[in-house]
Amino acid sequence: MKHASPSIAQQTHNKYYGAGGFGAIGAFFGNYANFTGRSTRREYWWLTLFASLVSFIVSFAMIMAVIRLIMAHADELNQKPSLGTAMGWLGGMVVMLIIVCIAYLACLVPSIALGVRRFRDAGVHWGIFAALEVIDLVAVFVFLNNAKVMYLISVPIAIIMLVIEVLPTKNPPTDDLSK
Repeated sequence: MKHASPSIAQQTHNKYYGAGGFGAIGAFFGNYANFTGRSTRREYWWLTLFASLVSFIVSFAMIMAVIRLIMAHADELNQKPSLGTAMGWLGGMVVMLIIVCIAYLACLVPSIALGVRRFRDAGVHWGIFAALEVIDLVAVFVFLNNAKVMYLISVPIAIIMLVIEVLPTKNPPTDDLSK
Protein backbone atom coordinates (compact mmCIF):
# COMPACT_ATOMS: atom_id res chain seq x y z
CA MET A 1 0.00 0.00 0.00
CA LYS A 2 1.29 3.41 -0.95
CA HIS A 3 1.99 5.80 1.92
CA ALA A 4 1.94 9.59 1.74
CA SER A 5 5.30 11.34 1.74
CA PRO A 6 6.69 12.14 5.21
CA SER A 7 5.97 15.84 4.69
CA ILE A 8 2.31 15.28 3.75
CA ALA A 9 1.85 12.63 6.44
CA GLN A 10 3.13 15.10 9.03
CA GLN A 11 0.86 17.92 7.78
CA THR A 12 -2.27 15.75 7.63
CA HIS A 13 -1.57 13.39 10.56
CA ASN A 14 -2.42 10.56 8.17
CA LYS A 15 0.29 8.37 6.67
CA TYR A 16 -2.23 7.08 4.09
CA TYR A 17 -3.44 10.53 2.96
CA GLY A 18 -4.76 10.37 -0.60
CA ALA A 19 -5.08 6.56 -0.74
CA GLY A 20 -7.32 5.20 -3.47
CA GLY A 21 -8.57 1.87 -4.74
CA PHE A 22 -7.84 -1.05 -2.45
CA GLY A 23 -5.31 1.17 -0.66
CA ALA A 24 -8.27 3.09 0.77
CA ILE A 25 -9.43 -0.08 2.51
CA GLY A 26 -6.00 -0.52 4.08
CA ALA A 27 -5.99 3.17 5.04
CA PHE A 28 -9.42 2.74 6.64
CA PHE A 29 -8.18 0.03 8.98
CA GLY A 30 -4.67 1.55 9.27
CA ASN A 31 -6.24 4.70 10.69
CA TYR A 32 -8.60 2.71 12.91
CA ALA A 33 -8.98 5.38 15.61
CA ASN A 34 -7.21 8.36 14.04
CA PHE A 35 -9.53 11.26 14.86
CA THR A 36 -6.81 13.90 14.49
CA GLY A 37 -5.84 13.68 10.85
CA ARG A 38 -7.39 14.46 7.49
CA SER A 39 -8.63 12.23 4.66
CA THR A 40 -9.19 13.12 1.03
CA ARG A 41 -12.41 12.69 -0.91
CA ARG A 42 -10.67 9.94 -2.85
CA GLU A 43 -9.97 7.93 0.29
CA TYR A 44 -13.50 8.49 1.59
CA TRP A 45 -15.38 7.64 -1.60
CA TRP A 46 -13.31 4.56 -2.48
CA LEU A 47 -14.15 3.15 0.91
CA THR A 48 -17.81 4.13 0.49
CA LEU A 49 -17.90 2.29 -2.84
CA PHE A 50 -16.31 -0.80 -1.31
CA ALA A 51 -18.69 -0.77 1.69
CA SER A 52 -21.70 -0.34 -0.61
CA LEU A 53 -20.64 -3.27 -2.78
CA VAL A 54 -20.06 -5.50 0.24
CA SER A 55 -23.44 -4.50 1.72
CA PHE A 56 -25.16 -5.27 -1.57
CA ILE A 57 -23.49 -8.68 -1.84
CA VAL A 58 -24.29 -9.61 1.78
CA SER A 59 -27.91 -8.46 1.42
CA PHE A 60 -28.27 -10.39 -1.82
CA ALA A 61 -26.76 -13.49 -0.21
CA MET A 62 -29.13 -13.26 2.75
CA ILE A 63 -32.17 -12.87 0.48
CA MET A 64 -31.05 -15.80 -1.66
CA ALA A 65 -30.52 -17.92 1.47
CA VAL A 66 -34.04 -17.19 2.67
CA ILE A 67 -35.51 -17.98 -0.76
CA ARG A 68 -33.47 -21.19 -0.93
CA LEU A 69 -34.69 -22.28 2.50
CA ILE A 70 -38.29 -21.56 1.57
CA MET A 71 -38.01 -23.42 -1.73
CA ALA A 72 -36.20 -26.37 -0.18
CA HIS A 73 -38.89 -26.76 2.46
CA ALA A 74 -41.95 -25.77 0.41
CA ASP A 75 -43.65 -29.08 1.12
CA GLU A 76 -43.20 -28.60 4.85
CA LEU A 77 -44.81 -25.16 4.70
CA ASN A 78 -48.18 -26.75 3.95
CA GLN A 79 -47.76 -28.98 6.97
CA LYS A 80 -46.73 -28.19 10.49
CA PRO A 81 -42.91 -27.93 10.26
CA SER A 82 -40.89 -29.99 12.66
CA LEU A 83 -39.00 -28.29 15.46
CA GLY A 84 -35.69 -29.37 13.92
CA THR A 85 -36.53 -27.74 10.58
CA ALA A 86 -37.60 -24.50 12.25
CA MET A 87 -34.43 -24.44 14.38
CA GLY A 88 -32.32 -25.04 11.26
CA TRP A 89 -33.90 -22.06 9.49
CA LEU A 90 -33.59 -19.87 12.52
CA GLY A 91 -30.05 -21.00 13.35
CA GLY A 92 -28.71 -20.24 9.88
CA MET A 93 -30.22 -16.76 9.87
CA VAL A 94 -29.00 -16.03 13.41
CA VAL A 95 -25.44 -17.01 12.46
CA MET A 96 -25.59 -14.70 9.41
CA LEU A 97 -26.96 -11.87 11.53
CA ILE A 98 -24.25 -12.33 14.16
CA ILE A 99 -21.53 -12.19 11.49
CA VAL A 100 -23.04 -9.01 9.99
CA CYS A 101 -23.32 -7.39 13.45
CA ILE A 102 -19.70 -8.23 14.30
CA ALA A 103 -18.52 -6.77 10.98
CA TYR A 104 -20.63 -3.65 11.55
CA LEU A 105 -19.23 -3.15 15.06
CA ALA A 106 -15.66 -3.72 13.80
CA CYS A 107 -16.15 -0.92 11.25
CA LEU A 108 -18.03 1.52 13.51
CA VAL A 109 -15.06 3.32 15.11
CA PRO A 110 -13.01 3.62 11.90
CA SER A 111 -16.11 4.89 10.04
CA ILE A 112 -16.63 7.65 12.58
CA ALA A 113 -12.91 8.48 12.49
CA LEU A 114 -12.97 8.66 8.68
CA GLY A 115 -15.98 10.97 8.78
CA VAL A 116 -14.23 13.28 11.26
CA ARG A 117 -11.08 13.33 9.11
CA ARG A 118 -13.10 14.02 5.95
CA PHE A 119 -14.93 16.95 7.58
CA ARG A 120 -11.61 18.34 8.81
CA ASP A 121 -10.08 17.99 5.31
CA ALA A 122 -13.04 19.90 3.83
CA GLY A 123 -12.41 22.73 6.30
CA VAL A 124 -15.40 21.99 8.53
CA HIS A 125 -14.87 21.64 12.28
CA TRP A 126 -15.17 18.05 13.50
CA GLY A 127 -17.69 19.22 16.11
CA ILE A 128 -20.23 19.74 13.31
CA PHE A 129 -19.86 16.05 12.39
CA ALA A 130 -20.32 15.02 16.02
CA ALA A 131 -23.37 17.30 16.47
CA LEU A 132 -25.05 16.01 13.31
CA GLU A 133 -24.46 12.39 14.33
CA VAL A 134 -25.81 12.98 17.85
CA ILE A 135 -28.90 14.81 16.55
CA ASP A 136 -29.57 11.97 14.11
CA LEU A 137 -29.12 9.31 16.79
CA VAL A 138 -31.40 11.15 19.23
CA ALA A 139 -34.03 11.61 16.50
CA VAL A 140 -34.02 7.89 15.78
CA PHE A 141 -34.57 6.95 19.42
CA VAL A 142 -36.99 9.76 20.35
CA PHE A 143 -39.15 9.43 17.24
CA LEU A 144 -38.91 5.67 16.87
CA ASN A 145 -42.69 5.36 16.71
CA ASN A 146 -43.12 8.34 14.35
CA ALA A 147 -41.27 7.57 11.14
CA LYS A 148 -42.35 10.77 9.38
CA VAL A 149 -40.78 13.03 12.00
CA MET A 150 -37.71 10.82 12.21
CA TYR A 151 -37.21 11.09 8.44
CA LEU A 152 -37.85 14.85 8.50
CA ILE A 153 -34.83 15.10 10.79
CA SER A 154 -32.60 12.31 9.43
CA VAL A 155 -32.86 13.03 5.70
CA PRO A 156 -31.74 16.70 5.91
CA ILE A 157 -28.87 15.64 8.18
CA ALA A 158 -27.80 13.01 5.64
CA ILE A 159 -27.95 15.60 2.85
CA ILE A 160 -25.90 18.12 4.87
CA MET A 161 -23.28 15.46 5.61
CA LEU A 162 -23.18 14.39 1.95
CA VAL A 163 -22.65 17.98 0.81
CA ILE A 164 -19.80 18.45 3.27
CA GLU A 165 -18.22 15.13 2.30
CA VAL A 166 -18.08 16.13 -1.38
CA LEU A 167 -16.41 19.45 -0.65
CA PRO A 168 -12.86 19.72 -2.00
CA THR A 169 -9.84 19.73 0.24
CA LYS A 170 -9.35 23.08 1.93
CA ASN A 171 -5.70 24.16 2.19
CA PRO A 172 -4.24 21.04 0.58
CA PRO A 173 -0.92 19.88 1.99
CA THR A 174 2.21 20.49 -0.03
CA ASP A 175 5.19 18.22 -0.44
CA ASP A 176 7.49 21.20 0.09
CA LEU A 177 10.11 20.21 2.66
CA SER A 178 11.04 23.86 3.33
CA LYS A 179 7.88 24.43 5.37
